[in-house]
Amino acid sequence: MDTLIEWTRENTLISTFILIVTVAYFTHRILYKRQNLPPGPLGLPIVGYLPFIIKNAPQKFYKLRVKYGEIISVYLGSRYTVILNDYSSIKEGLNNSNILARPPQMPFDLLNKIKYTKTGFGGKLWLEQRRFILHVLRDLGLGKNKMEEFIKEEISLVIKEFKRFNGEPLLANEILTPSVSNVISSLVFGRRLEYNSKERKLLDHGLKTLGKFIGKNFFLTFIPWLRPLVRHFSFFDYKEAVTAVNNVTTFVKQEIQEHEMTLDSNNIRDYIDGYLTELKRRNGDSKSYFDEDMLIQTTQQLFGAGSGTIRESLSWAFLTMAKYPSVQKRVQQEIDNTIGKHRFPDWADHPKLPFTQAVIYELQRWKTIAPLNILRYCLEDTMVKSFKIPKGSIVLANIWAIHNDKNYWKDPEVFRPERFLDETGSKLIRHEFYIPFSYGRMSCPGEGMAKEEIFLYFTTILQNFTIKPPEGKDLDLEGNFGIVYISKPQKLHFVERE
Repeated sequence: MDTLIEWTRENTLISTFILIVTVAYFTHRILYKRQNLPPGPLGLPIVGYLPFIIKNAPQKFYKLRVKYGEIISVYLGSRYTVILNDYSSIKEGLNNSNILARPPQMPFDLLNKIKYTKTGFGGKLWLEQRRFILHVLRDLGLGKNKMEEFIKEEISLVIKEFKRFNGEPLLANEILTPSVSNVISSLVFGRRLEYNSKERKLLDHGLKTLGKFIGKNFFLTFIPWLRPLVRHFSFFDYKEAVTAVNNVTTFVKQEIQEHEMTLDSNNIRDYIDGYLTELKRRNGDSKSYFDEDMLIQTTQQLFGAGSGTIRESLSWAFLTMAKYPSVQKRVQQEIDNTIGKHRFPDWADHPKLPFTQAVIYELQRWKTIAPLNILRYCLEDTMVKSFKIPKGSIVLANIWAIHNDKNYWKDPEVFRPERFLDETGSKLIRHEFYIPFSYGRMSCPGEGMAKEEIFLYFTTILQNFTIKPPEGKDLDLEGNFGIVYISKPQKLHFVERE
């Protein structure tokens, strides 16, 4: 009898649970339909759809498109999230003035009291800062000789470091990390930092620690009520991350103070000089978003974003050249025939190297470095493609989906640079559906610098070295998805060319 009662109780609980889930599912579907919200899967209580996209989120969002359409919505934790999964929806969404902000309660907010995150860092505020960043970059010589000399100086030191190994296998990222960030250092601080200097090590360690913390805690954007627990119990290396951000912030503040003492508004040396000059010009303007807090924030963002994405782009490029030696040989032949072996490539050479440019384009499509565009935040109720996007929604643009869509690309899973060349192989084709730097008014402000930097590093290193995998080892070209698509650390031979 007791067994029967226990069996009945268990089945009653199971039946009740099934009934609750069923009612919730159909209520969810009806509400979505009535409110004209984008369709999508239901997810689980409390955590929503988060457990299903912990790994390989871009691909999983893309697969949902088959069932639900190009625009889908899910609850990630407690945050209603809209995913734009095709080119036309991304084009419309990222040009929508109501979807320009960044969400409040990002993981970085846990570590630093930032003035402009309570209502979302974005909208007019970010557009104003973005315009100013572009203006300063142009004034500092982006695309001109001054910037190019910064980059070439660092590349020459990378070549020197590679030569020290005499063709023995090395981890390229260990040399690329300080080199690439020194380009940003020259732009932001007006000086490079020696590889072994205390400042260099502090910044590189700080950025690495922050990157790991944000990667581990990205879910807190969607489950904000867990944030006090992370802070109180110091989960996920919280204390180490706080120390790292304080160290980086202290360094930036010291740089600002030194710049203030030597500032000459008629001789702008770097980004900090440009910003301080703008602060003086706007002095007394109560409506301005320009202040020292914003200078610290944008400086940190420029330094962090400009270092990691370039390094990973180059890391993927070197791995791919080692994996496909015939492609590497063709790039080297084009460089030899056009530039020769006795001078560094210049940015002005890039139109003369169509196959090399096609390889770079295909690398950025095939291994999309920023697979999910930076999170956007909807400031007001708005519409995208006849669907309502409610105020307070998080909006994600799935760039990986565009670069792997069979409607746009034949065999997108295949590395094939020729897709960016015309039938003669002599003219570069720029496809509309190629958007590695995002799209619209919120696209990457450092796009021009990134293109120049990747081209110069890639061509100069292939001009000087042939890249080979260690003998008997098969390279792994599957990376790890996060904020950035990261390659797995693998040693390569950089063999000096005769």
